[in-house]
Amino acid sequence: MVNYDLHTHTTFSDGAHTVDINVKFAEAMGLEAVAITDHFTPGMRLWEEEGLFEVYLGEIFRASEWAEVPVLKGVEATLLGIKGEVSIDEEVFHRLDVVLADLGGHTEGVTKEPPKSRGKLFANLTRCLVNAASNSLFHILTHPFNLGRIPEPIEPAQIPRNDLREIAAAMRENGKIFEITNCTFWWFPQMPVRRFTEQYIEIVQIFAEEKVSFSMGSDDHRTGVGNLGWSRLVLGKAEVPPEQTVDPRVFLGES
Repeated sequence: MVNYDLHTHTTFSDGAHTVDINVKFAEAMGLEAVAITDHFTPGMRLWEEEGLFEVYLGEIFRASEWAEVPVLKGVEATLLGIKGEVSIDEEVFHRLDVVLADLGGHTEGVTKEPPKSRGKLFANLTRCLVNAASNSLFHILTHPFNLGRIPEPIEPAQIPRNDLREIAAAMRENGKIFEITNCTFWWFPQMPVRRFTEQYIEIVQIFAEEKVSFSMGSDDHRTGVGNLGWSRLVLGKAEVPPEQTVDPRVFLGES
């Protein structure tokens, strides 16, 4: 398995360090590739400040020129609603190497103003992710089941298995990648880490059985570039075959 981190943040959004420092962390950790993926969402700097995206791309390009590790230009967009729409357009998408999309605070009808009915919530979640799978404006779905911080939290084991298989089939058919985000447990503050991990492994097993591909990301905001111990543990416990983990060189046209 290639040693890489495809999900890191810098001072261009809510990270603590510059692009250069993140890249140096990647080199220090012996990574074989790193992606800079700052938030491209409403309310965040790259979205709001005119001209900042050009500066961002320039910083990543300059880092890639001196770095010994391949540096990918990316962003973390967000799913905006149950139609699977994403906070990015084609012009931005085509200027990047890799685009993540998350189920986050802007996802209307799921994590934003979720329905009180659990059945309706699951229906919205499934519709959102199935529709998103056919959206061509992102590559990787990151922390797709972070339902632990909504008003009535949902544990991974409570998501209907038929819904999970429907989502997995849509992702497989459309070539979408499931990111195992190293800090996924953060979205489930009421769950002990061990119980959460056991439940999440079961979800990953379902997606692996459906032949979905996986990637890894630290979601670093401070000093965690390359910190992927939990991600590797989950992939290992779920017995995901090496051929179902993405090689980041595909985003650079090298594999």
